[in-house]
Formats: sequence, C-alpha cells, structure tokens
Amino acid sequence: MPHFSYFGRLPRESKLEFWRLLCRTALAELKIRYDIKDQNSKRVIHTIALLSLGEEAIPLGVALACDPKRDWIAPSHRSKGACFRFGITPKDDFLVHALAKDSMTMGRDGNIHYGSKEHHILPFISHMAAHWPAAVGIAEAMKYRFENGEITKDEMGFVICFCGDGASRQGIFHETVNLAAVRNLPIGFVIDNNGVATDTPIWEQSAKMRISDMAHGYNIRGEHISNANNIIDVYNHAARLISQGREIATQSDYHERNGLPRAPFVLDCVTFRMAEHNETRQAQCVDPVDFLEWGANDPVRFLFNYLIGYGREEKIRSGPVRQKPKEMYNAAVRDIFAEFDDMLNPQRGEKERYRFDGEFSPLELAKIATEEKEAINKAYEEAAAAAKPVPDDDLLRVYPTEIYIPKEHPVEPFESWISANIPDSFRKQTISYGDALQRALYEVAKNDSRIRVFGEDVGGRMIDGEARGGGVFGMTRKLVADPKLFKKQCFNTPLAEIGIVGLAIGQAWSGLIPIAEIQYLPFASPALEQLIDYIPGRYWANRMPVHAIFRLPCGGGKSSGEYHSSMRLEATFYHTPGLKMLHPSTPKDVIGLMRSAVKDDSPILYFEDLWGYGNVFGVIGEEAIQIGPAAFRKEGADLTIIAWGARTWFEATLPAVVRLEQNGYSIELIDLRTLAPLDEEFLVRSAKKTHRVLIVHEDIVHGGIGESIAATIQRQAFSYLLAPIEIVGEPFCQLPQHPALEEWALPSSERVYNAAQKLLEYA
Repeated sequence: MPHFSYFGRLPRESKLEFWRLLCRTALAELKIRYDIKDQNSKRVIHTIALLSLGEEAIPLGVALACDPKRDWIAPSHRSKGACFRFGITPKDDFLVHALAKDSMTMGRDGNIHYGSKEHHILPFISHMAAHWPAAVGIAEAMKYRFENGEITKDEMGFVICFCGDGASRQGIFHETVNLAAVRNLPIGFVIDNNGVATDTPIWEQSAKMRISDMAHGYNIRGEHISNANNIIDVYNHAARLISQGREIATQSDYHERNGLPRAPFVLDCVTFRMAEHNETRQAQCVDPVDFLEWGANDPVRFLFNYLIGYGREEKIRSGPVRQKPKEMYNAAVRDIFAEFDDMLNPQRGEKERYRFDGEFSPLELAKIATEEKEAINKAYEEAAAAAKPVPDDDLLRVYPTEIYIPKEHPVEPFESWISANIPDSFRKQTISYGDALQRALYEVAKNDSRIRVFGEDVGGRMIDGEARGGGVFGMTRKLVADPKLFKKQCFNTPLAEIGIVGLAIGQAWSGLIPIAEIQYLPFASPALEQLIDYIPGRYWANRMPVHAIFRLPCGGGKSSGEYHSSMRLEATFYHTPGLKMLHPSTPKDVIGLMRSAVKDDSPILYFEDLWGYGNVFGVIGEEAIQIGPAAFRKEGADLTIIAWGARTWFEATLPAVVRLEQNGYSIELIDLRTLAPLDEEFLVRSAKKTHRVLIVHEDIVHGGIGESIAATIQRQAFSYLLAPIEIVGEPFCQLPQHPALEEWALPSSERVYNAAQKLLEYA
C-alpha cells in the first residue's frame, strides 16, 4: 500500500459513497444472477451476463479516484461499479440486459455493451480491449487541447482502461500501451487479474505472472496489488498514479530529455471471480479451496468491517472440500450471499454481533445497503415492465446524417486526362491527382484546428532546423512545411494500424476531426477489428457516431504486388453497414470529396489511387462535392459502363470507349465516386434506358462489389435488359507483381473493349 493514504483524508460523506456504490454494484449483480439462475424468476434478463462478483473493488476503487466530469473510462465486462460511478443507474443497466426498447442500446445489443459520451464511457464490445485504442485517442485529444491552450492543466482529464488478464495477452493491448507511452498521454491501464480467462489459468497464458512488470518495457509505471479485494488499497494506488500521470502528461519534453517514466501506467490487480465467465456456465475449472479462501475475503465484507473500525475476521469456512466443483460452486455462492444479507440486516442490532468503536455504525451502513436494495428492486421491476423492441425502419439507419440522392443527375464531364492527352487549352489549369490531394489536406487542416492528420511517416522530421518529409507518397508535404501545423496537426504514429484507427475513433468522440492514413489499403487488415467490428455499430447501437476519415492509398499499375496493391478489402468494407466509401478518380473529386468528408458525421473510407497520384491531371473547383450521388460523366444510349478509380477509368475504360464510339456506339458513363451509400436508383434508371450494363473495377470479380451491383440491377431492371450484365475485374487469384503478370490480371482497355463489344452484339 502507498505510504500516503488518500482514502484516510477523504471527508466522511465521500467514504460513505464508497460503501453505497459497492453495495449498489454487488446487489445489482446479484439481482441479475438470480434472474438468470432462478427458474421461477420473471426472466427479465435476456442477455448473457458477465458479472464481477468478488471483483467489485477494482473498477469501483479506481473509478472513485477519477473525476467523472473530466475523466473517461473504457470499461470491461467486470466494470459495472465504474459505470455506476460515472453516472449509469441500475435501471439503465437492467434495461440493456433486458434488451428493452428504451435502453441505451435500444435492444440491439446487451450485457454491458453500452457507451455514453454524456457519461464519458467508451462503448465496450465482446472483442476484448477493442475500445482501448479509442481510449488512447480520447487521451491524445485531451493533451492536444491542453497544448493548444484550450484547457488548463487542472482541466485536463485522465482516461482509465479496464481489461482482464486474458485480454492483456492480446496484441491490441501492447500496441495500445506503446502508442500511449510514445505520446506520453494521460491514460492508465487497469488489469482485473482474476487469474483465469474463461477456463484457462494465467500460467497457460503468460510466462510472466506479474503483468505489471511489462510496463517497464514501455518506460511507464507498473504496480501490483496482491489483494485487490481491498478497495481502500486499490483506491490509494489509483489516486496516486492518476495524480502523477496528470502532471507528467504536461511535461513531455522534460521526460523525453531525462528518460523518466511517462504518464501512462499499468495497475495489476489480483482478485478472484466468484462467478463463472458468464452466468450460463458452472465453475467446472475452479479450485474449490481457492474459491473458499477468496470467498471469505470478498470486497463487501472487507469494507464493512473496515468502516466500523473492526479488523477483518479471517474466517475460511470449513466445508466439504472434496465435493464436485459444480456442487461446491452453488453451495459456496449461496452461503456467501446469505451471509451478505445477514450482515446487513439492521434488525439484528449493532451490539448483538459487532463491537462498535469506529467512525461509522453498522446500523448506518445497513441502512444505506437497505436503501440500495430497495432501489435495485424498484429498478428491476421497471425494467421488467419496459417495452420490448420491434423491427422497424430505424434498424436500417446506419448513418448519422441523411443520405441525399438527387432524382436528376447533370452531366459532369471528366475534365481530366493522362499527361500525354491534356488539351493545350487546359494544360495551364490542370494539377495532378496527387497535388490535388496535398492541396485538399492542407486546405482543410489550415482552416480548422480540429483537424489532425496522422499515420506512419506522414508527420515528417526536423533535420538541421528544417521540417522534411511528408509521407512515403509525399501527400502531407505541405502540412509538414507549415510550422503552425507541423507536429500539432500533422504527426507521426508508430507502425501500428490498430492504434492508428483507434486514435482516430477517440479523437472523433472528443470533438476533433481525424484524418488517419493507412499506408496501403492491404495494411488495413490488422485493424479490421476496429474498422468493421468496433466503428460501424457504435452509431447503430450506441448512437455515438465516429466522424473520422481513413485515407487508403490503393490499386495496381505500379507493380507493387498483392500486399501493396490488392483491392480485396474493398468488398469487405462494402459489406459492412455504417461505413461510407469514397473513391475519387479525378483531381476535382479528390479535393471536392475531402471538403465534404470533413463535414460528414460518418466514418469515411477515402480510397486514393496510387497510379493516379502522378498520372492523372485535371482542373479543380472551389466547391465541395456531395457524398452519395454518382458522377454522370457522359450520356449514352447503347451501353452503360459503371466504374470507379483513376486507373480503371483512364488506363482501361476511357480508351476502350473511344474505340467503341468510333464504331458508332453511344456509351453512357457513370463514375461511382461514392461506393457506399450506393446511388442505386440512378444505376437502375440508366440500365433501363440503355438495356446493357458493363461494370469495371480492380477488385476480384468473384464476390466483389461489381457482382453485388449486378445483382441489384438484375433484380430491379431484369425485364429491361437485352444482355447479361458483364463485369471486368481481376481473376480469382492474388495480384501478381511482375509487370507482365500484373497487366494480365488488371482490367485493360482491350478487356473492357472486348466485354463491351460482346454485350453490344448479344442477340
């Protein structure tokens, strides 16, 4: 225990708050447990419940050291007490478990899978520690606002992340801790170490039993509490570590120069779970002796005895240790909970069972517990009576902003060319696709201090007093060259895609507008948990939209091979509700769509064509280009070609169109600069008009977006079609690297021409 007692210096009412919240947590969890286990219950709880019985002291003790007005928490399954401390009520919690219509998740998710910006609680999902990278983003935003002079040192918050010992073995844990340490952020990582992940003991998960020791490898503080059922000890450790972390986070230069430990910390709290991994299972793999010993050491009994000034009575109940684990579990739990109720029974009187020589009387504590029990019962009854959700159109609302698709689409000629084909009358007005992107990023960042541009290598480096670099493709050179933006609004991150995406999520929830670069589209695969599991459902289930832009350089034509050029993730993202997908093919679209993206509340995947960076030139405008409507590039009568991406259009499709029109055909061109949401009605109208459709894209045809669009058109315009819909894309194999092999795999003008000719001649 720290030599300084933060708890001992608290006023009397604050100490009673420890007791009230601990009773609230334990009683709420008991109510859920009995609802699930008791066959005669109302069965209000319709989700799998993962309870913290026996572990309540850890999340609550740490949360009590926080200030809910400025601090944030990233809870785990076992963090109900912390959520109660941050303003969630038992009724709120019961409604989510009951999958009620008016719950925080509207019945769309259960357990503790809720979050709230109002209460400073990051949404939790079943992917352990999935919200930790977002928590780092919250902490980074706090520090940015402090360094920007928007808040004072006393106003800067702190973020606490909770997880179990099992989750601490995942890569996301280490990637997140390292990112937090590198940027010296006000954040702490608390391990609820009950020694087992479902049924796997810690010695089969980790070669190092003391988890806090790993903190030293990241140059942050690590501390270990051997009995974290002692809520006073937990609170004292957390209060000191958080206080020190707030101070250190404001002194990054000092600590960098001196190599001192940085602001984050790891607090390893050893405890024991007096329940199974979830309440649908029995404790088959729990040692009965451990169960009894820790049962006599439960947090509620400890705090009760502590507060009345009477030392804990170490009593290990004797019992039939040789019983089967299932029987032992049921008997022990019944005994512990029966004693809990008996201990708090005010009718037994103070002197009958306890010596009273402390600051608080047993009757006073029992009265508080009784009040909490009555409130819990009332909340449970209200949850039982709550309306259940029914399917409605709101289930289809996956974007926070309205989607506007016009009924009429004016023709927007490309006004872009490859270098050799630029008309002399336009040559002085054109800029390259890459220059347009540089200009777009610089423009939006310079005009809004909320915008942060970051990723691997994008932030450049100071050498001999000069800022150099700007990403492996040079797209952030203008940002790096501006001393007002260098390092503050444009900065480097570790090579950690999970952390980069999470950083963007947390910044978005803090009111910033992050633009995060994943160096190549295929490199996004390590972050799929964040991009397709964590981000999209946060608006749908929690009404917490993620306003973030993820830049994804992509595409073939550079002989970069599968791991730098492949488009296979395109279909994965398209299949994920809630993501908006932009793929500009011209310089004008590059800058126009970026202007709209920074104003849209949705998570946006912004695909950038690597081949287009230096090969496509065109004019640009001053206006934003609306997200959603497709670009109607050319009107035609005989065939509709639908495509997206700079190389697909300028290398493969447009040269083929020239040949087709020389043959006397009239070709309609639709550029899907927005892939999701899809401008479906316009595509169907065009198909009904021309009666023939060709789709061109770089992804594999099998299972790609093209097949999905073809099915949509086929379903709605079948009777209008005079030929089967054709798709030109990659064959069903990885993208090869040799130039000749890559040329064979990617769409070419010859393949597009032959496919179109086949459709036009179809009888």
